[in-house]
Formats: sequence, C-alpha cells, structure tokens
Amino acid sequence: MFQAVIMGSRFASLCSEGACGKVHSVFDRAVNIEIAEQSADVSLLTVLCAGSDVMPASLVTTMHKDSWNNYCTIGNNVIFTKDAVYLNSVPLISRLSAAEVWKPASDETINNLPKRTCEELAAQNERIKLYLKENRIPANTFMVGSLDNLDVTALLGWGVGLTPSGDDFLAGLLYAMYFTQMVYNRKLDILPTILSSVLQNMAGKTNQISRHFLRYAAEGLWGRATERFMLAVHGNDNAALYDAIREKAVYGATSGTDEIQGIMFGFYEVARLFGEGRSCI
Repeated sequence: MFQAVIMGSRFASLCSEGACGKVHSVFDRAVNIEIAEQSADVSLLTVLCAGSDVMPASLVTTMHKDSWNNYCTIGNNVIFTKDAVYLNSVPLISRLSAAEVWKPASDETINNLPKRTCEELAAQNERIKLYLKENRIPANTFMVGSLDNLDVTALLGWGVGLTPSGDDFLAGLLYAMYFTQMVYNRKLDILPTILSSVLQNMAGKTNQISRHFLRYAAEGLWGRATERFMLAVHGNDNAALYDAIREKAVYGATSGTDEIQGIMFGFYEVARLFGEGRSCI
C-alpha cells in the first residue's frame, strides 16, 4: 500500500465528504478517477507518483519507481474516504488525513507583488525564450495577436497530446488573468467573455481530460508549479525563474511551455489594458 504525501484543496474537500467513482485512464505516473460531484458535473481526480506537481484535484503519493498500470485498470471501482483510497474494495493508498493540503498563495501575498510594466514583462518573456532555446526545451509558436481579437475557438483542441497545445495556452492565459487581477486588486471586464467562450465551446473541441483542466483554470485554480512560475516572473531572482521554468517544462512534450506562453501573453496583455485604463470594473 502507498501513502498519501500532499493533495490539492479540491481533492481534500471531496475526500472529506466521501466520494466514489471509476478509473478513467491509467498512465505510468498518473491515474485519473472519474467521479460525480454533488453538482452532478462529472469531474476527475488524479492520483500521482512521488515528485509530481500538486494540482487542485490531485493527490501525490509515495509511489516512486513503479507504474500505476500494475495496479489499476480502466473501469475499476474506486472509493475515497477521509483516510484511504480503495480500489475494488482493496486499500491502495493510506494516510490521507495525515497528508499535507496545498493551497495557493493568499490574495494579500499576490496583491503585494510589484506591478510589472509591459516593458518589464516583455523583457522577462525574452529572457524565458532565450532560456528555452539555450537549453533546447521544446516550445510551440503561437500567433494570437492581442486579447482584443483573441480567437478562443481556434485555440481549443489545437495541437496534439493528451492536453492539446491550444488548451494549455488558454489555461495559462486564464491563470494569468486571475493572478493579475489579484496583483492589481482590480477586475477585468474582458475575463467573463473569455471564460464564457472557453466553457461554452470546449465540449465539442477537446477531450475530457483537457476539459477537466480547463474547468479548473476557468475558476482560477492553478497548481504549485504554475504558482511558483507566476511568482518568479514578478520577482527579481533569475535563478528562481529558471528553476520554475524547468519545473514546468517537464510536463508533457510541450504542455508546460505552452502554458508558460499563455501566462506570459496574459500578463503582458492585462498590463497593457490596465496601462491604457481599459477593461477595468
């Protein structure tokens, strides 16, 4: 039996209430469990191996060199209690109640960050692109113009991979918009329009796993590695920035760098809009 190490706040909330479901998909380092939330909206909980990033609806365990394929099969019944995860009535993960619960930084912490200008963010973005190039980290190119003419439907489902590149970019954009609202303590009137476009069009454009991550992005719920990157962009420590890039870049073929580009696009565009005195409510 494996032990729980750290979980996201949404995962912890569902487990404290008790939940059940079935294995949706299995990979070497992750297993997704499909559950029915109280709202009747089907969602996924993700159980991960040791050393993985923690997300709002994920649990990181002590499973290290093994593969979840040796333990789980699609369709297996799963039960979550306050202290254990059962697979077909057999305990698989214990000590849930003793695991750390990760929560994002407080609004106050983010609000106290420096408010970066477009010029400063453009310089950070060039620094990031150079680091990716020098370290031969794969990254896609996105030709998206500005927030004023962003075509969300063209990005949804674009690209290959478990989470298509366009979806990863959009998730990063949504994270950046929520994050920057907290930095400035101001609301963006363009955000509801973009949220509506993502949520209303994603069902017919992308897969269930990617929709799951986009739903959380639409609530402004990001993971630990994403937060470290966004904090580092607003800091003055290049070493911390490069560490955060490396941490994000390990996810998928280009998922991490696609999300990074969405975040940087969002940071720049929101700074531009605020600088122009636009899109403020």
